[in-house]
Amino acid sequence: MSANPGQVIQDMPPKGGFPKITYARAIPTRGPPGWVWLTAGVLATVLGTGALLRGRRVEKVYKAEKRRTRLAVLPFLQAETDLMLLAADRERRLDEAFIMREVPGWNVDDETGVTRHVPKAPRPTNY
Repeated sequence: MSANPGQVIQDMPPKGGFPKITYARAIPTRGPPGWVWLTAGVLATVLGTGALLRGRRVEKVYKAEKRRTRLAVLPFLQAETDLMLLAADRERRLDEAFIMREVPGWNVDDETGVTRHVPKAPRPTNY
């Protein structure tokens, strides 16, 4: 403070001004530029889609081969099923004859009902 109470003293900048203040961030550039990342992403997507489509095509060929194989085996499965059904029918008739042996006039070959069982043909699974 000065001796004069009425005089105002104001601080002034130094002669030539204050030194410049560096306020910008100096971040070094690291890694590849953005267009490299974009190109890598597009390339990965295209190659991945191509591999997926190629895999589906191979799987389709395998499924067709599996289907042809099952259709080739189907007559043998049908014949085996027919033999099992005939054996089961013979066994059923023998059991019926044994159970009804004391009933006079009972004929095993007579049909007692109106319905008739028609067995289903065997189908390959996952057709």
